[in-house]
Amino acid sequence: MDIGTGKDLKDYEVDGKKIPYHLIDIAEPGERYNLYRYLQDFHKAYEDIVARGKQPILCGGTGLYIEGVLRGYLGSDEFNGYTLIGISIPRELRRERITQRLYARLEEGMVDEVRGLLDEGVPAERLIAYGLEYKYLTKYILGEYSYDEMVHLLEIAIHQFAKRQMTWFRGMERRGFTIDWRAYDEELGIRN
Repeated sequence: MDIGTGKDLKDYEVDGKKIPYHLIDIAEPGERYNLYRYLQDFHKAYEDIVARGKQPILCGGTGLYIEGVLRGYLGSDEFNGYTLIGISIPRELRRERITQRLYARLEEGMVDEVRGLLDEGVPAERLIAYGLEYKYLTKYILGEYSYDEMVHLLEIAIHQFAKRQMTWFRGMERRGFTIDWRAYDEELGIRN
């Protein structure tokens, strides 16, 4: 489950230098994974990184998982005050980039990835339960959607998910978290 999960491992190399990452490839395809398991895995990785004298950075993921870490849902409050930076991208640019990423992943072989998972015995119901890419691609492979229908419905679903994530982060602010929103400039990257 590489393409549909958005691992984008090539992004973990900057100017020829590999950036270490954690919590990728920690569950088998078809395995149930939830917030509680994520928090357990996060704490193990966090403790390991800190024990080596390094500064961990929690980057990406859903708002629920990030807030779970920050709120100390496993009984630890050591992350409170852990600086929150958000990237503010204009809505139309975000939509455009999401669409471009979807088509790029389709070209990279996302359909074949899902077909391979089904061939390996991962139940269709499990893939559908993962939502978004795996849900719509599995339904396409099973013949419930045409290719064009699948792409259209998946694009809508991804845009809706992105909107819900932004709503979650705004909700985090209402729940007491301060997020330092940085404007995104397409040519310059992030700016203050």
